[in-house]
Amino acid sequence: MSCDLDGRGHAMTAQTIYETLRDYPVTDDMADRAARDGFLEWLITLPARNDPQTEAQRALHKLPDQICENRACQLFVGFLAQAAKRPVCAPTRKGGSRMRRRVLH
Repeated sequence: MSCDLDGRGHAMTAQTIYETLRDYPVTDDMADRAARDGFLEWLITLPARNDPQTEAQRALHKLPDQICENRACQLFVGFLAQAAKRPVCAPTRKGGSRMRRRVLH
């Protein structure tokens, strides 16, 4: 798999990564690493304006319904499912100016 683009300047889609994992022979002990690398590649190539949770939901709908026997594919789909259920990075409020004044005084 490429670092972040498919060679033509397009972001790697979940479908492309899934097919690459499916077609690339990987041992079970390397499946977790390959799936994580694929998920991170998918995540970092998303346009900044896109919500990862929504994109993960879309990606899951585009992937094949049948379960692939390839362990890396199964794990990749699992990572997408986790991202679809909860935000990847949820913003947290830290108190704003009132908290800064409280810390300074």
